[in-house]
Amino acid sequence: MKGSQVTVLCVDDHNLVRECMAAIIDQQPGLLVAGQARTVKGAIDCFTESRPDVTLVSMQPRGLNCLQIIRAIRRVDPRARIVVYARDESEAVYLALDAGAAIAQMTVEAVSRGLIAHPMAGFDVDGAREAFGIPAQVRPLAVVALGVLGDYTDVPDGVVERDSRPRERLPLAQIAFAGRWDQPLR
Repeated sequence: MKGSQVTVLCVDDHNLVRECMAAIIDQQPGLLVAGQARTVKGAIDCFTESRPDVTLVSMQPRGLNCLQIIRAIRRVDPRARIVVYARDESEAVYLALDAGAAIAQMTVEAVSRGLIAHPMAGFDVDGAREAFGIPAQVRPLAVVALGVLGDYTDVPDGVVERDSRPRERLPLAQIAFAGRWDQPLR
């Protein structure tokens, strides 16, 4: 932080998007644009010179290599705070959709091999990073526990009670529709 202001480096290969983002940031109390870059080299040079508190990096593949920027910045400062964003919301949605499909396929395969699969979205991201050596530029969306059902004799009572309760899911009529959003699938 420079004084009481958080400094931000904006990295995007689309000039209008980058300049608008910088203008919006500069209008926010407590935020100050430390610099702008549209290329990998420009991003690294600007980061090295200004050492911003936060770097915003577009994940768009057109003119930037997002991972190259992240790796280079982390070589300069391993504790750098980097926020990666998608200009096109559908890109981020499709990445999450792909992750969900992969988890579904993993679950089907696990069951076919006689294993139990338990996908979880609510988990300690930092703990997972540390335990499994997940690189900083990778954002875990979910974890899947795979294995065999163990013996409950050595499990804390709270876990046994939780696992014994019936699963609560939204009714199909609230999440699946036919033809229109307001027409539940029957």
